[in-house]
Amino acid sequence: MLCVALTTIGAGRAQQPAPGVLGQKFAEVNFDVVDLSGLNKNGYSSGLGLNLPATPNLDVGLGYAYGWLNMTGTTLHEHTFTTAANWHASAPGIKPAFGFGLGYDWTRNKFGALHVNDGAAIWGAGVAVEIPVGAASLTPSITFTDVFRSRSVGALHYGVEANYWFTPAVAGYANVTFTDFTGHHGSSWMYRTGLRLKF
Repeated sequence: MLCVALTTIGAGRAQQPAPGVLGQKFAEVNFDVVDLSGLNKNGYSSGLGLNLPATPNLDVGLGYAYGWLNMTGTTLHEHTFTTAANWHASAPGIKPAFGFGLGYDWTRNKFGALHVNDGAAIWGAGVAVEIPVGAASLTPSITFTDVFRSRSVGALHYGVEANYWFTPAVAGYANVTFTDFTGHHGSSWMYRTGLRLKF
């Protein structure tokens, strides 16, 4: 949930791509492949995001993601809306960041002839460090997400993202995240590619 929240926003020079993304205003689009443990089918998702600096040290984000998984006799569809607030260092160089997010997740599932719809409010929090490398940046992160339900145990996400500014306004990025569904003895790998556009 906090991929947009923890890897969005940095200051830059007028004619050169800025290293990193913290502190910058942009929109983004992404596509994910999700490898779930214990299944021989991959899940997929696509998303849109918006990052807006509110102060030199605080960014706010909005996001929407649509995910799906199709297996014999089973189809899963998921819609997720997220908002996030992210504090980060404003000085050039390595930037630590902390984020907190709220959202809503709605699923529509079909198991043979049985249709099951469900929805829940969600929250997440995490830390990240943006490391500039020329026009590129690397951002390792650790986040925790859960739903607002009793006895829910949530999930831990360990990720790393690489971002590269091809021009002062256009960047490409890739992200790999391992998710441990705590208490459920399951896990997944998520592989993401996307584009960012400053405006």
